[in-house]
Amino acid sequence: MTRPVEAAHSPFLPGRARACSKPSAILRVSGEDELPLTDYHPAVTIVVPTLREAPNLEPLAERVAGALVGRGLAWEMLLVDDDSDDDTLDVAGRLARRLPLRIEVRRGNRPDLSQAVLQGIAHARYDRVVVMDADLSHPPERIPDLLAGLAAGCDMVVGTRYAAGASTAGDWGLARVLNSRFATLLAAPMTACSDPMAGFFAVDRRALPDRAALRPVGYKIGLELMVRGRLRVGEVPIAFDDRHRGKSKLGWRQRLDYLRHLGRLYLHVFAGRSTRRSGPQHAGRQRAPADRSAPPPPIRGTRDSRPSSP
Repeated sequence: MTRPVEAAHSPFLPGRARACSKPSAILRVSGEDELPLTDYHPAVTIVVPTLREAPNLEPLAERVAGALVGRGLAWEMLLVDDDSDDDTLDVAGRLARRLPLRIEVRRGNRPDLSQAVLQGIAHARYDRVVVMDADLSHPPERIPDLLAGLAAGCDMVVGTRYAAGASTAGDWGLARVLNSRFATLLAAPMTACSDPMAGFFAVDRRALPDRAALRPVGYKIGLELMVRGRLRVGEVPIAFDDRHRGKSKLGWRQRLDYLRHLGRLYLHVFAGRSTRRSGPQHAGRQRAPADRSAPPPPIRGTRDSRPSSP
């Protein structure tokens, strides 16, 4: 087996996205297909942003372990917590005694899911990263399928609720369905992904743009990465579940943040196209691929993001 790549505390490296092995930029895997996990991705960090999710941590960690143990890969689970005022730290400490789990706490900052995810990706022990919510809405059992999509050549693989073979649990009601579909429709001009709102995805961190180039607002960090990074995105259908414990953090403030985020991305995509078209002196110039053979420089820690020992 290939030796796992260890690149802890690495900033995201700039580079042109690799093409998927499929002709289309969107790799769809049917609900019946089982893609084998290959040695191309022998190690993965599961990044989970948390805010008052103590009741969900143990069942989530057990399901992640059940999905990954015995598959011949190294893995870790990294919780990035926004200074929860519940028992998150105690529960994480107990789990860390028997599972490859660690936690980092962001103190002194406004809770921000996107920034928590970016910190987790930067501090991950391995370059292949899976991001998922802590509320058990995302099925850990599909993690191997997301990794198989990366092995097929995509930079990012999304667990989608809207492709053939996907499903959502419970009765969403008309208002929730319309809200979700409308939010997805607003992002459609910038990506062909069927579920750009998804918070469950795998990514190869070496394909991401530099962290300084990212400007997320709110909680749709997957959309930020796929648009600004111009990533080749694959899709795996999932069974999306409803939260069973705890309280959702989604409110009007988060919805307004999403609209602000969309505004930034529209300016980035469409103003950028206009600039490129008006600059004939740059026509035909291509960005050279990044040299990924050199070791990445270390990321400089801050007082609010002190990594804990594995």
